[in-house]
Amino acid sequence: MRLTYSPRFQEILPILDHVYGFARESYNGTKRTGIRIHAGNTIEHTRGCILLGDRQEAKGERLMSSRKCLSELREYLLNNQKSNPNEEIYIEITQPDPYPLADEPCPLELQQYEIDARRAEQRYLDALQAGLLRSGKS
Repeated sequence: MRLTYSPRFQEILPILDHVYGFARESYNGTKRTGIRIHAGNTIEHTRGCILLGDRQEAKGERLMSSRKCLSELREYLLNNQKSNPNEEIYIEITQPDPYPLADEPCPLELQQYEIDARRAEQRYLDALQAGLLRSGKS
């Protein structure tokens, strides 16, 4: 899990990469990449992303305090990133997605993921060329 800018929501939000056990894997065998965690109260507020809340109402059909929970998670991640910049953060999805048909990747999020991946690859190649890293080849 990491924080990146979301072009869809136009704010810094958590994003998950290479997620096993999410809806799409169950019907075509691929891992999900670029799953956003964002605020929302109902299934209409998501297309395969993860919504946060501290309780459910209306027979489990509505999440409550979503923005507050998102703010707390983002603050935790920002503080952790400052104090432990190289530490990887993981999240475990313990309940399968009950709405696999809603599992559509957002084109803007996928585009941002590809841009982020190219930037990370370029930083790695630059560090390798500068002699800061070894390629691992003997």
